[in-house]
Amino acid sequence: MSYIYLLCILAVECTQRARGWEYLNLQCRDNGNEPVDWWYIYKPPRNTGPHMETGINYSYIDPNTDRKWTAAPGGILSESMLRYTIAPMFIEEYADYLAIMEYDGKKPTKDFMGSASRGMMMANSLGGIWIGHTIPGFPDITKGAPTIPQEELQSGHMIMCLTLDLITLNTLATSIMQTEPYIKRIFIPQRINQYVPDWKMFLSPLPKATGTAVRNTKVLHFVTRNKSLRGLMFARSPGDPRCLYKSFAKIKQIVLDVYGHREHDNIYCSKAYSIRNINSISLKFKEMIYYVNNATDKMGFAVSTSAHWQKMGLSKSQFWTCIGNVENQYRNSMGGLIACVNHFRVWLAFDHLKVKEPECNTAEDI
Repeated sequence: MSYIYLLCILAVECTQRARGWEYLNLQCRDNGNEPVDWWYIYKPPRNTGPHMETGINYSYIDPNTDRKWTAAPGGILSESMLRYTIAPMFIEEYADYLAIMEYDGKKPTKDFMGSASRGMMMANSLGGIWIGHTIPGFPDITKGAPTIPQEELQSGHMIMCLTLDLITLNTLATSIMQTEPYIKRIFIPQRINQYVPDWKMFLSPLPKATGTAVRNTKVLHFVTRNKSLRGLMFARSPGDPRCLYKSFAKIKQIVLDVYGHREHDNIYCSKAYSIRNINSISLKFKEMIYYVNNATDKMGFAVSTSAHWQKMGLSKSQFWTCIGNVENQYRNSMGGLIACVNHFRVWLAFDHLKVKEPECNTAEDI
């Protein structure tokens, strides 16, 4: 009897341990703490409208949502998909099996144009995640649990999570390094060292690019671990004045509508490719429509358009969505990156944010 009892105890213990370590199979997590291949979060500015006064409300899309932004049941600082996703970094038992890298923007100086890159990566021996975001100082762990700095609740922000394999996470590290961000934290346990060899470059400073020696824009093709999202990332070094959205539109020969396009706010229209500005957005729910004032919105995104005049160009209609925070800076050449995916459901959700279809100035422009 005691032998059977011991086996039962061991079985329960092993099951509990297995469940715990399965969580370390790092993936983006949804609001039910279930693994997903990707998600996008949009946190609108504080006081956007009724029930959105606090600045902690958010909407999201993931593989299980139906082509539209869904209002989350709780706040972004509570039991949310964001908090579930980054939870492993706060579990002490995982410390020897989890590599972590957090990076933030870097202010310009006399001889440095600055960096607008913000995000974090986590990896173990099986793969990991990349979270790109627009929130200065996130995650703030000065009080223990991760939070968004109070001063950022008044602004709108975008957060994206991708579940990636180790090859992509290493290649992504080189793209992030191109943008020369401030490295807030990097921790690579000895047991994980061999799986993230390219992360070691963050341990030593990269020679800064100068105005006369700007590094070429890095282009990274990527696919999420379960192959549900495919896309491109463009990373530019500080001092490079070229518009990443324009570069992307030119490569894909598409019409690209851009929100938060402060750095390069000129409209460019041609028969081959075009850039148009989205001046305002809205969150459209069944009960109410919330209009967002982009003066307090630090979120930037772009969507290709299937407008009829795109057919005059060199490419078929494409369903691209790009997010980033390099172009929502005022008149500078900060380092930064944009991540673009070709996925109809993601595109439709972002396209529905537009209040109206942007236009080019004159017929001669196209």
